[in-house]
This record gives sequence, C-alpha cells and structure tokens, in this order.
Amino acid sequence: MGSPILNDGVFAVETVTKNFPQTQTGPDVGRVTDPSLTARAVVAVSGLGAGFWYVLWKIALHFIGGR
Repeated sequence: MGSPILNDGVFAVETVTKNFPQTQTGPDVGRVTDPSLTARAVVAVSGLGAGFWYVLWKIALHFIGGR
C-alpha cells in the first residue's frame, strides 16, 4: 500500500522536470533600470552603513575613554 506523501512527490517531480522552450523570457528580462534611482540607492545604503559604523566608533570611544 503506497503512501499519499510519496504519490504527491512523484507528481511534483513530473511537474518540475517539464521542459520549457528556450525562447520563454521572464518578467525582468529586457527591463531598463533608472540610473538616477540606482545612484540614489547606492548613496542611501552607503550613508546608512557609514552611520552604523560611526555609532559603533562613538560607543567604542566612550568605553575606551571611561566617561
């Protein structure tokens, strides 16, 4: 007597191994990104990273100075 879980697994493998045509494109293929948006994102991430390290540096100085 077979297990229902094993039967589901057989159907999942059959679905996953289905061949798709090579010409099929995804939704992100050919999309052009906005360079100004990318630049602003880089500046924002860099600023957040710098702020994080600045706070850690100030905490370290506080403990080293013993104030």
